[in-house]
Amino acid sequence: FKQKTAYEIASGDWSSDVCSSDLFPSHDTERFNSSSMVNLSGTNGTITMPYLALNNLFAYTGSGIIRAVRVNNTVGGKIEQNTFIPSSNSQWGIVLLGTAQHMSIGWNQYGTDSLNRVSDGGIGTIGVARNFASLLTNGWVIEGSGSFADCTYIKDDEGYVTVQGVIKSGTVGTISSPVELFTLPEDYRPAKSIHIPVYTQDTSPAVVPGNVLVNAALGRVFQINGSNGMLSLNLRFLAAKPATSNINSLGYGAGHTANT
Repeated sequence: FKQKTAYEIASGDWSSDVCSSDLFPSHDTERFNSSSMVNLSGTNGTITMPYLALNNLFAYTGSGIIRAVRVNNTVGGKIEQNTFIPSSNSQWGIVLLGTAQHMSIGWNQYGTDSLNRVSDGGIGTIGVARNFASLLTNGWVIEGSGSFADCTYIKDDEGYVTVQGVIKSGTVGTISSPVELFTLPEDYRPAKSIHIPVYTQDTSPAVVPGNVLVNAALGRVFQINGSNGMLSLNLRFLAAKPATSNINSLGYGAGHTANT
């Protein structure tokens, strides 16, 4: 690979031909975080579209390493096909901080003791499932028996958002009086509002056809008919183009229209 200087890395001119080995010749402490094996952090500008792949990252006991990869002040990019082996199960594989925007996390191998694989504090992260149980409102709760899928939403590389989970017991919505279930974050909302059929049951239990409305402007997900003995969500839609002005090269959102 072409050798990059620390200034070049920090200025945001990364392209897909840069690998993790480019990071280590520079010992600039602004770029190297001693508690991370790889530190993707723009400090003199935003790193655009970094790509980290095909690395074996092993931390040894007593090394002081608490995470394999730290990501901050980046836009776009992907981390995939790496192997992360921690020295203890308290360590993280990948940590995305608050200004890591639209980073895609692909398939990576984690050690069997890696209980903490990805800490997602980023914006519009791709490929990482987020739990929405804490976002539920109006009396709705997760089904909780353990036999159903976790209540999560996730965005893929094509820009499609999938929302899955089983909830129950909340206020029942109708077409004339919709009831909010939860609100999706901005980067996980459809380009246009969309109605999606769902499976619901009453307490007998009998199947009751239902529908939800995903509001594009506010990201609010409403039940508009059905019952509340159980509501099974399996929603999929194309997300709106990210609001970030310099994210157009991500390859989704622009020019697409969500099905309604």
